[in-house]
This record gives sequence, C-alpha cells and structure tokens, in this order.
Amino acid sequence: MSLVVASATCLLIAPVLMAVQGWDDHNRSGKTTALDMAKNYLNSCEPNAILFTNADNDTYPLWYAQEVEGSVPMLG
Repeated sequence: MSLVVASATCLLIAPVLMAVQGWDDHNRSGKTTALDMAKNYLNSCEPNAILFTNADNDTYPLWYAQEVEGSVPMLG
C-alpha cells in the first residue's frame, strides 16, 4: 500500500506544483533565442552548405527555421 502511495505522490508532484504556480514559468511564447541563433547559423552559410550540429539543441531550431519559417541561406 505504501508503495502505491509513494508512486502516486511522485507522479503527481510535478504537475500539481506547476498548476499551483500557474504554468507561467513554463511559457516560452516570447522567447526567440533559439530561432534567432538558427537563422544566424543559416545566414552565415553558403547555399547548399553542410552544417554539422552538436545535438538536438542545435538541430531542432535549424530544422524549424528552414522548414517552418522558410529561412534559406543567402549570399552575403
């Protein structure tokens, strides 16, 4: 019985804590750093260049900037 209570408590702590705080700490609607950095990466490359990224923190913003925002490297 105590194992069930401990498991339920552990699974509910994070969502309850976030709900009590009003979810405001987790709102990223005005934060554009990742997109800005991705656009800077793309604009620093020649067309058809190959970019090597370190991990998801670089890969996903680059993908988003290219596929969703339509950012394409431009010749300087």
